[in-house]
Amino acid sequence: MEDKTELDLLKEQADAMDVDYHPSIGMAKLQAKVNESLGIVEEVAPEAKAAIVETKAARKKRVKDEATKLIRCRVTCMDPQFKDYQGQIFSVGNRTVGTLRKFVMFGVDYHVPQMMLNMIQRKQFQSFSNGKDSRGRPQKLTSKQKTYAVEILEPLTEQELKDLSQRQQMASGTIAA
Repeated sequence: MEDKTELDLLKEQADAMDVDYHPSIGMAKLQAKVNESLGIVEEVAPEAKAAIVETKAARKKRVKDEATKLIRCRVTCMDPQFKDYQGQIFSVGNRTVGTLRKFVMFGVDYHVPQMMLNMIQRKQFQSFSNGKDSRGRPQKLTSKQKTYAVEILEPLTEQELKDLSQRQQMASGTIAA
């Protein structure tokens, strides 16, 4: 009777779970395939360089929390086409987070979800100007420019949050003046 190696035992476990693998697969890759079929995702943390094991549900929650984290910022529209607008409705989404919609006023401090802020910062518009070519003939010149100037602000302090909450309650009439 021969002793089975750890790889042989892992292959038996993979066979029992109907996990497909190449006959010459290595230990690490086979372990990853078995973990994946069990619903466990392994990620390497860049700062610790250690393996972190988290379930798919935990990963989905972490990604959603990161994407919906509110960032305090001031958005200014640089597109001349929208110069008369006071703000704009932004909509962004994906399979994990879902769809986020928010009206953002221009030139005012606002809290915007991180995922939406990333989209706003990537937006560009095409601008046209009159110029001349190498022979001196009139020509339309085009360039891409950022649609929105985004100023990231410091988060509100606890005292500022309390003051803001009190002002909102007074405005809604829940606190007697």
